[in-house]
Amino acid sequence: MKRHVACNLLILSIVIVLYLSLYPFDFSGFVKKIEFKLPFLSKTHHSLSDIFSNIVLFMPLGFFWFSISPQRYLIKFATLMLFAIPFSCFIEFLQQFLPSRDPTTIDIFSNTLGAIIGLFTASLIKNIPKLRISFEEAFSCFLAFYLLCEPFIISLDVGDLKYKIKTISYSFNFNNIFLPSFFLAYAFRRQNILSLLFSLFFLESLRFFIVSIVIMPIKFLARLSISILIFPFLKKEKDKKEFILLAFSACYFLEALTPFKFIYPPKIDSTSLIPFKYFIDNVSFSAVFTLLKQLLCFSFWGLLNGPYSLALCLAFISELAQVFVQGRYPDTTTIFLAFLGVLFGRYLRKVSQLEDN
Repeated sequence: MKRHVACNLLILSIVIVLYLSLYPFDFSGFVKKIEFKLPFLSKTHHSLSDIFSNIVLFMPLGFFWFSISPQRYLIKFATLMLFAIPFSCFIEFLQQFLPSRDPTTIDIFSNTLGAIIGLFTASLIKNIPKLRISFEEAFSCFLAFYLLCEPFIISLDVGDLKYKIKTISYSFNFNNIFLPSFFLAYAFRRQNILSLLFSLFFLESLRFFIVSIVIMPIKFLARLSISILIFPFLKKEKDKKEFILLAFSACYFLEALTPFKFIYPPKIDSTSLIPFKYFIDNVSFSAVFTLLKQLLCFSFWGLLNGPYSLALCLAFISELAQVFVQGRYPDTTTIFLAFLGVLFGRYLRKVSQLEDN
């Protein structure tokens, strides 16, 4: 990054930090003094969300400081400390005059830590060589994240984390196992297996902080096993589109059959023949996420330049099979989303090819 650009972005970051730290600017007489607390050693509770927010807020300062300070890393670090610590102390001093703020030494610590992490991140990005990863593989990694981390509502409260740990379930079902395993194995097929394992553990760790997700270790082991099982085949057949589409089709079809509890005679609801009717009648974030899931899965098919006809056949057969599956509700909407997904995927493929050229 050019020095003058980094300097302008640093100034902007400082302004944003001041705005967010001193809002709503209702200064009055001396309200409260700074509480002297040691991180993680104080008897009084300090919100983990506040600590995390402070770290994230100060990360851009360290990140852009890396580009404007002298070349030697130790000098960069020393000058950053000479700025970040007094600047954080200044903010906490002003917060003593804001009734809605609670200035503490823990905030100074977390602010400074955020700046250090930002500096380290900038150094890491500069020194890491470019990863050998295609647009299709990056999109596949995003799909794994989408499937495992929906609904994306993060809580960093210590109480929520304790509750999440207490409610760990050792039951098992096959829902949301096959497709995330496939997408992760595909995303890291040109890397070593350690990259795949790290990504699996990272996503599972992230799930601890996502509201409404129940941690199920046996399901995690199932994803781990399936990813490791199909990884060598995707690595070996990395240039054979037909094999990759076949593997995706198998995982998609198996996902459609979960929980593998079959019934006869089949259940048929005439309203399921009307595309998007269920989603219009039940508008919610959950319904939107379900629609996007189908659309994005078939966008992956389009990215690989898979044929429309086979995508539509896969969607039709999967929905048809669901009339025999307990707890599943077939819907013609999926067939329309398959077509739109392949169309969108092919558009993304063209855009990525133009950028490569």
